[in-house]
Amino acid sequence: MAAARLLLSKTSAKKTLLSSNSYLFPKLPSLALFSTIGRKSTHFQFAPTAHRPPSANKVPFTATAHGFTWQDPYRWMSDINDPDFVSYINQENAYAEAFMRDTEEMQKIFYSEMVSRMPSKITTPPERWGPCFYESGNTVGKFNGLNYADCSEQIQFTLGVVDLDLATLTDERPTTITGPAQASSDMSLYVLEGGSLMSELTTKKFDWSKPIHDHVTEMSNLATKLKTMGMDVKVDTELKWLYYQFIPEGKEYPVLCRKPAVEKKGYVHVGTCRVSPDHCFLAYTLDTTGNEQFQLQIKDLRNNSIFPQHRVEGVVSLAWAQDGCTLFYTLCDQHQRPYRVLCTKLGSHSGDDAIIFTESDSRFCVDITSTKDGKFVTVNSNSRTSSEEGTYCFSSLVYVINATNPQDGLQRFCKRVSGVQYFLEHHSGNFYVLTNAPTSKDENFSGNGYYLARCRDEDAESANLKNIIMPGEDICLEDMDIFHEHLVLFFNKKGSPLICSINMPIDFDCEKEMKIDDLDPWYFPLPSNMCTITPGSNHDFMNTVYRAVLSSPVTPDLLVDYDMSRKIFTIVQQEDVRNISTSDVEYCSPSYDQDINKHLDISYEKETDVQHNEGRGWKDFSEKYACEEKEVVSHDGVKIPLTVMFSHSAYQKGLSPGLLHGYGAYGEVLDKSWCPDRLSLLDRGWMFAFADVRGGAGVDPSWHRSGRGLNKLNSIYDFVLCGEYLITEGFIHKNRLSALGISAGCLLVGAAVNMRPELFRAAILKVPFLDVLNTLLDPTLPLTTLDYEEYGNPGTESYFKYIRKYSPYDNIPLGDCCPSMLVSRRSMIPVGVWEAAKWVAKIRDTACSRCSSSVILQTNINGGHFREGGRYAHCWETAYDYAFLIKVMAATGKRT
Repeated sequence: MAAARLLLSKTSAKKTLLSSNSYLFPKLPSLALFSTIGRKSTHFQFAPTAHRPPSANKVPFTATAHGFTWQDPYRWMSDINDPDFVSYINQENAYAEAFMRDTEEMQKIFYSEMVSRMPSKITTPPERWGPCFYESGNTVGKFNGLNYADCSEQIQFTLGVVDLDLATLTDERPTTITGPAQASSDMSLYVLEGGSLMSELTTKKFDWSKPIHDHVTEMSNLATKLKTMGMDVKVDTELKWLYYQFIPEGKEYPVLCRKPAVEKKGYVHVGTCRVSPDHCFLAYTLDTTGNEQFQLQIKDLRNNSIFPQHRVEGVVSLAWAQDGCTLFYTLCDQHQRPYRVLCTKLGSHSGDDAIIFTESDSRFCVDITSTKDGKFVTVNSNSRTSSEEGTYCFSSLVYVINATNPQDGLQRFCKRVSGVQYFLEHHSGNFYVLTNAPTSKDENFSGNGYYLARCRDEDAESANLKNIIMPGEDICLEDMDIFHEHLVLFFNKKGSPLICSINMPIDFDCEKEMKIDDLDPWYFPLPSNMCTITPGSNHDFMNTVYRAVLSSPVTPDLLVDYDMSRKIFTIVQQEDVRNISTSDVEYCSPSYDQDINKHLDISYEKETDVQHNEGRGWKDFSEKYACEEKEVVSHDGVKIPLTVMFSHSAYQKGLSPGLLHGYGAYGEVLDKSWCPDRLSLLDRGWMFAFADVRGGAGVDPSWHRSGRGLNKLNSIYDFVLCGEYLITEGFIHKNRLSALGISAGCLLVGAAVNMRPELFRAAILKVPFLDVLNTLLDPTLPLTTLDYEEYGNPGTESYFKYIRKYSPYDNIPLGDCCPSMLVSRRSMIPVGVWEAAKWVAKIRDTACSRCSSSVILQTNINGGHFREGGRYAHCWETAYDYAFLIKVMAATGKRT
């Protein structure tokens, strides 16, 4: 994918919050407890605790800017090493624990539900890439990772599991090992003492007809027996997740793994993985602290060893040259901005790595990627730059490197032009480029979205581009992927996502600009216009099959292979959801329905355009759970999409509680794909609502522009009015609206709560961005200068005044009742933990003291920005969130 690979998302957290799983219905507060008590000027009563809410120290501090002066008595909290700050955080955690103590049984019930819905094993079918197959898998309590398959059967690998606990994360010593990959081999069990390999206890024959985890289980059982005999045995067999090589005939080869110690006590997050063109080496990045600082490591897949000299800190993106031993990577500066491209040779020392490119302008981030055919590496310096009018818009600078002859260095493809971007792919001597550069030839092109252009290798400059595909009316071209025989286009038509393939090559001599339908496209059949589409890995340039994950709020994730040559789609796999009655499942026909054309308003209707799929059908839970799209008229007349989801049997119109989720920043899509975690609240009568406010993704880029910078208040008005709509239209009880924000979404929710505190009964703020003005005024903080692109630079007076209007920390109403709030932070960066702490401290000091006692702060500095700490840790966190909502919704209220 061209654009998707380059624009790094701040919120690529699929299914990030509020999960729960199973069909255990506990004795939790029923809908009868959702009374009709009025919300305005109402204090809600909670069971008393022995703890009083902490009171943070106030240290006088006067801030000034543009002639304005204001007090910030909690400024001192930005020093997270201050002993007083650590003490305050500990006090808040203790208070949160006391506040939630009466929900512990409730949390256990929710956790049990979550785990019981988890399938015992998650794997994806092997996907071919060159001479190899790759698959991913996650077996609960056992494996989780990326699998590698050698198809040639000529490469001999040593089978071994690598110990990746926190102390010896990159130790190459196998703790279980077999011989070379042959039809019959041995697995050995070792005694471990003090972390050292001591002696071999037993050897068993390895039956290749069984999966490796079966043998690991057998060895674990054997170790248990040895322990009962008094032997001090420690065996690393209960692996949490694993990267391993796989041969379809049943031979499996471990590449990387993680032990349960990491899952329970620590943190490991694999960032980027890139396999070398010859499939002999794996370059990957690891974060072991939760601070999103990734270390580069390179593994030799032929002998299961790691190159110790290539461990480089602060690495983000990776790209191989075609020789398989030259690797390009980007390095971060002290503000976590990828700013430099370096080149390393396998076997050399990292200190000898050559600097290829450095971006000195702090407004721009550098990213590298390989074209799908592997012929070129692109270096992209992307950002949004200020125009004279004070608005912000994307711009990009692109260089290309010949991956066959990387020593030739950089060749500039385009210079920076405000508001213009370029995303490159390569095919048969031509660069194919997605761009929004102004064009005088097509008067119908609005500049919203992209069009496709092309130039030859020898003319690789933006000035030589020839426009070949222009979007038609009501179409916004968003992304592309390219294969040897097909071009895949992603676009939006009248609000509906669509994908199509076009046969390659396209006639280069054609001077006429074409529309998509002029090229005889095959439109990929999709289940509905509410479907979200996530591309698969699709690494193989020669493949004729495109893999995608399709999902909707009521349809578990579908793994679909689209055969672009035969125009056949196959449902390969669907996410397994356990402990849901089969009577609640609708099994849909896999046959292609021509009504999809009318539903999505696709322009073709020929029966020959697609053949019927003969694979299995898919599960759909629409019989049990409703999902409806609404439109809410905002303050300026713009219609805001609102998606609501509820249980047909448990939901009670006008009485049920609701959770309104929004984000509205960086042009990001609000994830509405299937999430079984929601079922526990849905089955208790809750409604989920998703507000696609301005600032997020929309039908075209103008939706983002209308909710950022000097238009940010639009996002907040949109969210508030969506909440009002849910109440005034009778979807939920007027006193039972809660809100959810994650990261930048907390700005949205926090500002909405300040604007209309009586509208919300509760709010959950995860890794919150709340102290907007003070953060943006400090350019030394990580990512601050990059956020000028989204919110504006308060160093400019117009932006300062505008941000000051909505910054949540600076606009808490004095003396007003506030909603109950759970504010949680899982690590120190990139959104500082002090932002959550300052917000809670100021709420306690400013808002009604009785209401603010139900505001709790929970921090855990061992997790990452989006909690990549493991599925079980995620379940406990979600159970905690759910229990909080149930508790505060069940509270009684008395008028003041």
